[in-house]
Amino acid sequence: NAGAKATDGELRLTIAPATEGEPAAEIIAMKSLDPGITSVEEMLHVLDHRLWEINDPFLYRVSARTRDVHNSSADERSTTCGFRDLRFEDGYFRFNGCRIHLHGALYTVLQYPVMLSVPYDDDLFRRDMLNMKMLGLNLVRITCGAALPARMLEVTDELGLLVCEEHFGARELEPSPFMADRWNESVRQVICRDRNHPSVVMWILLNEVFADNKLLRHAAKSLDL
Repeated sequence: NAGAKATDGELRLTIAPATEGEPAAEIIAMKSLDPGITSVEEMLHVLDHRLWEINDPFLYRVSARTRDVHNSSADERSTTCGFRDLRFEDGYFRFNGCRIHLHGALYTVLQYPVMLSVPYDDDLFRRDMLNMKMLGLNLVRITCGAALPARMLEVTDELGLLVCEEHFGARELEPSPFMADRWNESVRQVICRDRNHPSVVMWILLNEVFADNKLLRHAAKSLDL
C-alpha cells in the first residue's frame, strides 16, 4: 500500500492449467492493508491434480491479483508450477512413485558464442535441451553458476527435463569471517528464486572443492538451511 492510510483490499488467488482450461481452485479474501508491506498467506487445494511428468510436463499457472476496493487500482502477478515428487527410497530414486534411473549431462552457463554466459539468441538454450531429450537424457546439471533468471528453467519445465542447479557460491570461496554468511545467502537466494520450477529436483552445494576445509564442513552441515 503506497498510500498514507490503511485501505480495504481484495486478494484473488487462482490456479488453473497453464495453457487453457477452467480454474482448478480459487480464493477471494478481503484484507485490511496498512501503509507499506502487508504479507498475506492463503492455501489453495487442487483436487485430482495432474502430475508433472518427464514425458507429460503438465504445468499450472498460479495468479495473484490484488485491488483497492475503493478505487480501480489493481496489480496482478502470475507464475507457473507443477506437481511432482522425487525421492531416494530403499536404495533407488523414485519419480512420482516410479523407480527412475537418472542419467544426464553437465551444462555450463559459460558456453555461448559471442556473449559467453548469456545467449544472444534464447533459442540456443532450447535447442541444447531438445538435443538432450533426443539423446534420451532425463537430467541436466546447470553448473558454473545458477540458471539465467526464468528463461532457462521455463524451457526445462516445458520440455520435461530434470535439473540439478548450482549457485554462485559453489566454487571455493576465499577464507573470510563473512564466508559462511555469504555462502548461506547465495544458496538461499537461488532456492527462493527458483523453487517453484518443477524441473528443479536437486541443488548443487559445492563444485570442485577438493580439500577438507572450512567451506566443505560448513556445506555438509547446511541441510537445515
